[in-house]
Parts: sequence; C-alpha cells; structure tokens
Amino acid sequence: RGSSDGGNGGRSVDGGSVGGSGDGAVDGSVAEPIAVAALDAVLDSEAMEAMEVGPRLRVATDCSGMEAPIQALRNLGIPFDHVFSSDIDKSCVETIKANCKPKVLYGDRASSTPEGDILLRDNSTAPESDLYVCGFPCPSFSRAGSGGGLLDPRGTVFWGCVDYITKRRPRVFVLENVADLVQREKRKEDWQCIRNALETIPGYKVSHKVMHPYEFGLPQSRGRVYIVGMRDAEEAFEFPRPNGPISKANGVAEQEKYVDCSDGDGGSLGERVGEQLEKAEAFAEVVRQRGGCFFDVLQVQHSKQDPIPKQGYPYASCIAASSYIYCVPMDRWATEGELLRLQGFPSDYRVMGTDTDRRRQLGNTICVVVLEAIFAKLLLTQTVATRYPVGAGRQPERTAAVIVRIQRIFRGHRSRRAVHRAAAPSTAPSTAPSTAPTTADDRTTSTA
Repeated sequence: RGSSDGGNGGRSVDGGSVGGSGDGAVDGSVAEPIAVAALDAVLDSEAMEAMEVGPRLRVATDCSGMEAPIQALRNLGIPFDHVFSSDIDKSCVETIKANCKPKVLYGDRASSTPEGDILLRDNSTAPESDLYVCGFPCPSFSRAGSGGGLLDPRGTVFWGCVDYITKRRPRVFVLENVADLVQREKRKEDWQCIRNALETIPGYKVSHKVMHPYEFGLPQSRGRVYIVGMRDAEEAFEFPRPNGPISKANGVAEQEKYVDCSDGDGGSLGERVGEQLEKAEAFAEVVRQRGGCFFDVLQVQHSKQDPIPKQGYPYASCIAASSYIYCVPMDRWATEGELLRLQGFPSDYRVMGTDTDRRRQLGNTICVVVLEAIFAKLLLTQTVATRYPVGAGRQPERTAAVIVRIQRIFRGHRSRRAVHRAAAPSTAPSTAPSTAPTTADDRTTSTA
C-alpha cells in the first residue's frame, strides 16, 4: 500500500456508489479464509453488472466523516448501494459529496435532509440497511479528549446508534472508537453500559476487539476498538487474525514506502511549533538517527519522557485530529497525500475544507485497511465454511458465485438466479497467465 513515488498505493476512487475493484493479492495462508481480495484480477465492476449477480449490499453510515467504510468496500470490489450518510460537520459533508453518492445525505443543507444530528433523526423513517457503520465521537472516551464519557454531549451520540439499530435492524453493525474505551479503568463503567445496551438489542450477537493498522499491512500505530453485532447469527463474530502484519523489525522500512519523495515543499518545524521548536528539532534528530519517518510534534510538546515508544515507533505515529505529523526524511510536514495513504485512502481522495478541517477529518477517520479485513471476514462468515480462493486463475462464474453468497448473508435472499449460480459446478482453475496488465501499484500492493 503506497509507494515512494507518491502514487495512490494501488487504490482508486470511482466517484460512484458502485464499488470499484480490489487490487490486493489473495491470502494463501492457512490462518484465515479471507478470500475476497483481488476480485479485479478476474471480474471488473462492469462485468459484474452485466452478470446481474443479485441485489446489492445496502450500506448506511453515521458520523460518516471521510467515508472509510465506502472506500473499504470499493477496495474489496463488493457491489453495494450507499443508502445514507450523515454528519454534522459541514466540511465532512462536502468531502462525502466530493467522493461518494449516498442516496440520502443527512446534514447536507442544500438537500431535503439538512439535519445531520442522529439524535434528532426519526430513525423509524430512516432507510433500512444491511451493513451499518458508525465511528461515534471519541473525545468523550480518550485521554486526549474531554473524558466525559457517556455523560458528555458527544458521548450521547452512541444512543443514536442504538436507536437506529433497534428500529431498522441491519443485518450487521460495526462501531468504532478509541481503545481507551475498553482498556482504561476510568472508562470501565462507560464500556459496561455500552456493551449492555448493544447486547440487549433483541436478536444480535455482539463481540469486540482492539485492532491496529500495522496488523494488516499499514505501518501506523492506531489502536481502536471495533464492535461488531450480527443479527440472527448462531455465534458472535470472530475477528480476523492479523493478515500481512508488519513486524517491528520492518516497521521503518514500510514507513519509507509512504514518503512522497517528489514533494519537498511542506513547511518547516518552526511554522507551527513556536516556543517548542528546540525540543521538536532535537526529537526529529533522534527519530532520524533511529531511522523513523513520521512523528507527531504535538505529542513531543506534551511528553515529559521519551515519546518515541509512546508514539508507536517503529510505526508511524497515530494520526489524530489535533496531530501535526512531521516527515523526517524530507524535513517537512507530512503531505495530505501521505496522510491519506497512511489511513488507507488513495492519495487523490478529495478532502474538503480549510487546512484545519482537512487535518481534523484525516485524524478522525476510521482506518480503511482494518475495515477491509473486518468486512472481508464478515462477508464470508457462515456462508463459505472452507477456504474459497478467488482471484487470478479462477473462472468469472466462480467469482460471481462467491459474490452471490456474500450478498445472501446480508439480505437473506435466495432468488432462483442466486441459488443457481451459487450451486453451479466449478471448473478447474485456469493455468493460463492472467491477461490483466500488471502495474507498479499491483506489484507493490500487499495482501488486503
């Protein structure tokens, strides 16, 4: 993911509500039956349209921000209908409009749904969905934020999620927040309340896990708790094991792939650090000697001890809403393209608003690669019991059959066409070399 020439890491934005094609390689290990990467090696979105593989996955997001869930589905190549997004932040709404086409956009003042506050929405009339995703506000639960928990006004947004899930009953929901929510003793009561509220919604099995981007091939230290609920499931969701994890020994080398060497004009430390310039410069030199690439100057200013381990070295520092990420090899602030790739987005993804607005959005977004791993596992859970390799060398009909199965877990839909295709006899894998052109991005992309 990402390359030293400042490319988009093999990710593309198609600007529509139909998912694009994934470009990852299929995982051949025995650890995980995740088998929906590299779909574009055998079947692009236009061919998928022509084959009429069945109803699309209906996706809804709240606190939508930059729409990481939509980008993750595009990367996986899963067809979907984007039924709604919502946000109270005007710049986030503009970012959504620039990159996505939700059927309903709560918070768009130019539309018939100008109110983006989910606590003020009548969820009994909100669109139904199969997959519901929300990264509810984290400052209420983090060390860096107010720490007011569920009593904080932003913390109460969680109850809007509960209301939507209860009234519209999506097949699956995925919620995200800071790891402090489940790891800090101070947040123990909040977490117990959140967990009880979700587990008492009738018909759902709920599980959670703290996950990091570096466990899935992206060199950023960003621990977040992901909460998954599955309706009418026999068992709770089992989270994917690390897939293509980056070891500490390779952390720095992987960071280097995300440095845009073509852009040397990003401003000096003194422009934003002020009185802390001497301390920041000394720290930058330490990072340079250790071989690091990206660090958060703000944490340096607030740290009373060696902040390198705290920032997740040898991985890139966690990109937060208030972060000032410095690129040591280039002696400049990290570019927007670098930050986008470190969050799993393509470098040409359009982030709208002022510099402060864009920095806040980049820090608040859910990491795309972690969602990819969760979605890939979700889409095959209880549907494909054994490994089902999809990708280069497989026939399009088998790929379509897997897609139908993936969709059926969400929609509970068993049309004659879907059943026929899912049960169609498979053919032996082709031994002919793939006719798809190989690009530099294809060569540098890691397993999804």
